[in-house]
Amino acid sequence: METLKIPVEFLLKKSREECGALKSYIQELEDTLKEKDLLIAKQQKKIKEVQKIKRHSSAQVQVDLHIMEILGVKNKTIPRLPKEKQNKRKINLYKRMIKCYNAWYAGCKLLIPLMDELIHPKKYENPEPSSETTA
Repeated sequence: METLKIPVEFLLKKSREECGALKSYIQELEDTLKEKDLLIAKQQKKIKEVQKIKRHSSAQVQVDLHIMEILGVKNKTIPRLPKEKQNKRKINLYKRMIKCYNAWYAGCKLLIPLMDELIHPKKYENPEPSSETTA
């Protein structure tokens, strides 16, 4: 029985085709990786922006900013007034600060249970009445 040999030129041609296909597949994967890296970088940038906004818009930060604003006004206006008016102005400013703080505290007392309910909804679900008690 005679064994047939595959011509070397044919094998070389097929191996080159296969190498070309593999190179194009590798290039396609590298391009996909670059696109994914760009997408990840954009998402990380957005996450940082959202975290910055969340930090700035938190209730404690807002109260602190408001109190600092009130204190800034106090420091600018009080020294120019006579002593009696200075004391009256200080009392009014501290009353405003107390009012802001109490409003913030009341809001927190209201928001904390609501946030807990949003985070753990199953904990607050009403149990379904059994068929025995409704019959």
